[in-house]
Amino acid sequence: MLQKHPDQYSDEELEAWVRHLVDEQVSEGPRLDYKATIKLDRQPERIEAAKDISSFANEIGGTVIYGIPEDKQSDETAIPCKPYGIDPVPDLESRLENIYVDSISPRLLEWGIKKVDLTEYPGKVVYIVWTPGSWLGPHMVQAYGDKRYYRRGQLRAVIMEEHELRARYERTRNLESAVEEFLDSPQCNYMGSLFPNDEFISHYVICPLMLSAERVEFASTDMKGWLEANLYQNYVSWSPSRYGVRAKESEQDRWDRGLKSCSEIHRSGAINHWKKARVRQEDEIYRLIHYHELKEMETFLQFARSFYEKIQYFGPLRFRVMVDNRPSVTLWLRRHRERFPDEAFALVTHDGNLSIDFTEPSSKLFENPNLILKEIADEMFRAFGTWVEPDCFDEQLNLRTY
Repeated sequence: MLQKHPDQYSDEELEAWVRHLVDEQVSEGPRLDYKATIKLDRQPERIEAAKDISSFANEIGGTVIYGIPEDKQSDETAIPCKPYGIDPVPDLESRLENIYVDSISPRLLEWGIKKVDLTEYPGKVVYIVWTPGSWLGPHMVQAYGDKRYYRRGQLRAVIMEEHELRARYERTRNLESAVEEFLDSPQCNYMGSLFPNDEFISHYVICPLMLSAERVEFASTDMKGWLEANLYQNYVSWSPSRYGVRAKESEQDRWDRGLKSCSEIHRSGAINHWKKARVRQEDEIYRLIHYHELKEMETFLQFARSFYEKIQYFGPLRFRVMVDNRPSVTLWLRRHRERFPDEAFALVTHDGNLSIDFTEPSSKLFENPNLILKEIADEMFRAFGTWVEPDCFDEQLNLRTY
């Protein structure tokens, strides 16, 4: 299978992968399906397309490659054969998108399709359609009167039985519960005790929704080399910790200025970052300087993207951003004084803290971390009781400087 997220491959790399599958006669399986042709004109053909993609989403994800004939060796083995490739199908991408959106419930949160030209067969192409295992499933093919759930068998989509559906729903609940328990656990939050009790403290967390206790082996030579080459902010080194690796500012920095930040990467793949929040006291009013806070989040997200690419995690990610209001005073949102002199927004929550939680596919982080940053900014402004758009992004989602 692909070793990276499909969006990270060039067309040439994808063509080389397809050629490898055919040349090495890599058989179909639970994560790979070959289709010699694709037709979407008749209702059964549209149902078949929806069945194929939803069956992968209901399991651990997989890839359908349209344009590769197969040689059925047995009921359990089908291998690709030559010649392969089909003529380009006009508007196939949009037609498949319409089928997936209109036919599958709940909607698939992530999937992709790429048309790849074949140099070995000029004029011919293959279409690669991919989806990860879903964290919102199971997904039903609801359109065309089908109204059934499918899972991926060895060579085809198979109708799910009632006990399998119950197991999928239980798996979804367990994923959500495990992440919630981690986010509220002492092992995720203990570093906050290193900071003074009378300051505003920011806490950023990103963790895989599919938690695995030993996802990352930090003691390996390869991982040690990556850590040395990827120091976060002004840290001097990463050192072993109870849960993975931890980094703090140098002792000199701490002596001169007090502890400003510390970070930890867990073996589960979760990334924790604590810091003094960007809050300024102005005439007894405490204001969150959202531009500078978002700038530091941007650095955090960029580091996270590099880390998840390194460990090849391409599943859903849970994001949490908190500002811990330890002084227990009203926190206000500070906007640009000259542009917005009369606007003032107070944070009103049950505990006086700012807390933002959401889940997104990793592909959104890989595509552009500022897509996530804009979502955080929108949630931040709503938490302060305003529908006003964050004023610190340009049209390309780059942070403006004031």
